[in-house]
Amino acid sequence: MSQRFTRKLKFVTAAATAIFTFAAAAPAFGQATQDPAAQAEEAARLAAQACNPGPVTLPARLQSAPWAETLKQGDYIVRDFHFKDGETLPELKLHYYTLGAPERDASGKVT
Repeated sequence: MSQRFTRKLKFVTAAATAIFTFAAAAPAFGQATQDPAAQAEEAARLAAQACNPGPVTLPARLQSAPWAETLKQGDYIVRDFHFKDGETLPELKLHYYTLGAPERDASGKVT
């Protein structure tokens, strides 16, 4: 593997982890925030947990959030992924979590 490819792969992994960390560490629907050190520790734990597919254990302060019962996870595979500079990955695997489910109007559009 080239060094550029390795850097790009690390970037994609770090970006996905950062997005999950930010979403998981944010206060849930008006709940009081924790002190920054505890929040950073919780975010690091959740990010590490996100790297290992399996059931998610939410922190106590998030377990009562309205979306907590609908938390689902899945995998999406992008085949023949192309970077801007022309390098390609035969397969890019993305593990994701969703919060809730989309609501649709009478015509079937997501609202």
